Amino acid sequence: MILIKATIIFHSVCGNTYLLAKELYQSLIENKVDVDIFRVEDEDFLDLYNEFDIVKEFYSDIFDIKIAKQEDLLNSDLILLGSPTYFGNVSSEFKKFLDSTGDFWPESRLKGKYLISFTSTGTIEGGGHLCLNSINTYGYHMGMIPISMPIDIVRGQFPAYGIISYSGDEGNIRPSAQTKESIRNLIKYISKKFNY
Repeated sequence: MILIKATIIFHSVCGNTYLLAKELYQSLIENKVDVDIFRVEDEDFLDLYNEFDIVKEFYSDIFDIKIAKQEDLLNSDLILLGSPTYFGNVSSEFKKFLDSTGDFWPESRLKGKYLISFTSTGTIEGGGHLCLNSINTYGYHMGMIPISMPIDIVRGQFPAYGIISYSGDEGNIRPSAQTKESIRNLIKYISKKFNY
């Protein structure tokens, strides 16, 4: 019996954050969780497609995903938010979406919802943990409950703040098999906590 509803909202250009979102989506489905997946609007996506070859690989897959609306957050118990790391923070497109939910804050409309943050970043020094903290800080302000990464479940693959994948300076290193395994272990653990 499914006791939770999950929603994944992400931004991705080179495809790495999308691949994390896709792995999360598939893992939730496998664990019989009712889940929707959305992307945030990106008005520059086509321009980036024309400028960088790396964008072309998953452009169609990403573009085919529905654009998130603020209301998509309201009917979920578990919300998974993902952005590429830009200068130690979320992307401007992702920040725009988060800011658009400001009307939810005065009445704490997201209070008590669980949050998992995820990001892709070039290197360990690229500020990915700061991006995760930015997403979690948003969650705290909204009254959400960020889920930390239990070290025995994710096998030290991620910092405590959320899911992270290192994509290299060119953005062409895709999430590893170990990263995917840790995501599957995490979702299996969380779905059992919710459903049993």
